[in-house]
Amino acid sequence: LHVVGLQLGQEYSKYAMLSYPNFNFDSKALSHPDVFVMAKLAESAGIDFRIIVMLRGSEAILVSTISRGFGFNQEPMVLVDNAAVLYSQLKLIDRRFFFCLEYEKIPTLTKKEKDELRMFLHPKLEIDTMLKLFE
Repeated sequence: LHVVGLQLGQEYSKYAMLSYPNFNFDSKALSHPDVFVMAKLAESAGIDFRIIVMLRGSEAILVSTISRGFGFNQEPMVLVDNAAVLYSQLKLIDRRFFFCLEYEKIPTLTKKEKDELRMFLHPKLEIDTMLKLFE
């Protein structure tokens, strides 16, 4: 079992979570992965590609992002645009290949919710270890 966080391309034990697109640069509004293309490439390579979509309230996203010095005036529009792009891409992928998880609920997930996430990713995954990385 090998789990990779694509945002940073590292194993999940070394993974740090940031909103996508990461960092503050001129073409940030145009920088988003094409999850449909990634899914097709993974399928052709025989890779079991799964997506966890982290959901977070817009106010919490803005406070977190702006408090770290990213974006300021343009940040709300960048986030809205990228959310729309991600939504349109996910509509093209079979629902069995992505899992939506509310960021604020991570510390209080029930055993049933954790089991659903674990089974989505891989039955042998130590889900509590992975979830601690998002706290």
